[in-house]
Amino acid sequence: MRRPWSRSQKIESFLRASWRARVPERARRWIRNFLSEAPRRARDFLPDVRDRLIAQRSLPPARLRRRVGRTSSRRQFLEVGKTVAEDLFLAIEGLGARRQDYGTWLDLGCGAGRVTRHLDREPSVVRLIGADLDREAIEWCCRHLRGRFVPVAEIPPTSLEEGSIDLVYCISVFTHRDEQRQRLWLAEIRRLLRPRGMLLASMHSPELTFERPDLSREQHDALGRTGFLFAPASAAFNEASAFHSEDYLRRVWGELFEMRGFRARGLGGYQDLSVWVRSDSTSAAPGNACPISVRRSRSQPRPARRSRDSCTPGGSPPG
Repeated sequence: MRRPWSRSQKIESFLRASWRARVPERARRWIRNFLSEAPRRARDFLPDVRDRLIAQRSLPPARLRRRVGRTSSRRQFLEVGKTVAEDLFLAIEGLGARRQDYGTWLDLGCGAGRVTRHLDREPSVVRLIGADLDREAIEWCCRHLRGRFVPVAEIPPTSLEEGSIDLVYCISVFTHRDEQRQRLWLAEIRRLLRPRGMLLASMHSPELTFERPDLSREQHDALGRTGFLFAPASAAFNEASAFHSEDYLRRVWGELFEMRGFRARGLGGYQDLSVWVRSDSTSAAPGNACPISVRRSRSQPRPARRSRDSCTPGGSPPG
């Protein structure tokens, strides 16, 4: 038999219900974010001021750091960017490829350069290009990082030259876009890559649906049936979520690229990382052999929850 609620529990329940009923969801989200961010902003305030005044290689301001992650933390911005850059190199070397064979890199969805800053002094990266929708982030990268940073629109094509890129990487880009836009950007990436050029892209696996407790049974069923799900969000674009199974990637992305590697939780121990090359044929046959496929063993725990040359200002694919 259930124990009756205490007076304090009744009051707490009443206050919670009143809060939800009287305060719009958007306002509740803003308040939650403020309470979460305030301690970080206070801790990082003096270093941010120092960056503005004297730093030779500053970090972007807190508002730009927050757009590419789940927090504005300076430490997390640097650590995550460094980890992602290392994981990209590990994926390339895992194929037996040489870094020197990929001199021109494109960071599609570069944001404020969270990953780019760890590559712009890498000797094997001869030419570095960043692209993003975020006008302010592109302008900041132009002023503070080595390379060329260009705006792109929500829908391709970009202004970049066909076949001019050796390697494209997309971190947390296809994790937030619907299927139609993903297909458009995949075709654009294929256009930009030279023959046998490489694409590295991060994904949300179906295991990460716990990040979206609002998903319905029908959405879970659709993901299980097709291997893909896009779940819109009412707030910023990067709160929308896309989930991909490995089988879906092989079947759909394999129409344009040849899969060369798949690493479950291969990006920061969280997102899946897939590696592709532009096939010589017009369309790569689905189900191409993949020499590297690193899967999470059944004994491993589920990923832990987590608390996200020239320059013309403009906008870019999501990052």
